[in-house]
Amino acid sequence: AWLFHLVRSWRKWIIAGVGFALTIFMFFKGYSMWIHKLNFDTYSGSYLAEFPEFIADDKNGSRISKASLTGKLVLIDFWHTQCGACFRKFPLLDKISLKHQLNPRVKFLALNLPLQTDQPTRAFDMINKRGYSFPVAKLQTTSIIDSLSISFFPTTILVNEDGRVIFKGSIENGISRLENEIKKQSE
Repeated sequence: AWLFHLVRSWRKWIIAGVGFALTIFMFFKGYSMWIHKLNFDTYSGSYLAEFPEFIADDKNGSRISKASLTGKLVLIDFWHTQCGACFRKFPLLDKISLKHQLNPRVKFLALNLPLQTDQPTRAFDMINKRGYSFPVAKLQTTSIIDSLSISFFPTTILVNEDGRVIFKGSIENGISRLENEIKKQSE
């Protein structure tokens, strides 16, 4: 408004138009892009990195590693037991995993980062108590967290069949990207 008042020519309408356009952009798209950048180091979620080695155990004690996921499109949700936002997002993960449970080329995994205060079965107990059906594993090697620069929970990644991480971000955007990748596979 100050610039609009100061400028005494037709240029003031350009200034007003740019200001209005930026306001509209930030309201509809820009704010979520900026928050995504702060939390996940990328504006769009697009990410390209080699999926690192890791070891995790499921509730039955079976080992899960990078090798066991090779050749599949894998949606992985990183979480910990003190993460309230993680539990608010789990219904989305459960819904999408149930939708694609019969697709042999797609796999889902909720990888728990164990906290020092956690009991050995706490993560599994919390998921079972809430009635979720998606696969859960507890990380035995936490180097994957550093390798993927995960500093915000929950963080969802999507790994393609070639073992490359192609998405890193929120589960809502991860599900959208997963659906696009599945559609590409079936074409």
